[in-house]
Amino acid sequence: MSKINTQFLKALAGMFNQGDLAGVAEQFIFPLPFYSNDRLFVFKTPETYVEALDLYRGEVSAGALAKIVPRVVAEGMPVRHYSNVWVEWDHLDTAGHLFLTSQVHYIFHRHSDADFPKVELIEYKVGEFPDVLDRLSGMATAQKTDGRVC
Repeated sequence: MSKINTQFLKALAGMFNQGDLAGVAEQFIFPLPFYSNDRLFVFKTPETYVEALDLYRGEVSAGALAKIVPRVVAEGMPVRHYSNVWVEWDHLDTAGHLFLTSQVHYIFHRHSDADFPKVELIEYKVGEFPDVLDRLSGMATAQKTDGRVC
């Protein structure tokens, strides 16, 4: 597994665990496509993504969330500064017990001069995040028009 991708995900987890949601959002490229349950959501701004992360934290905190921990499950070979990374995010309670695992596929983009990649696309495979997206103010699924998603 790529040491850089693992370090990057651990840094994201650290920011999320400490409540630095704006710091998390800085690691993403906007507009940010987010696929979940055969639906496409698009976060147009970092502020909208921070709102989603805040709702998510509130949702999983009801389950006594203490921290999230990433595990890189698989990685594709980088092609032209892009790489596919599949991650399982373990959600641990205050006693350190696992109560939820989310499976997420990311597309990372890394410029050769950057220390870490940025996330360009999220595909949520398993977890509770989709319910949160429906509650966001101003969030809608992308609509298809003339065969294109806009």
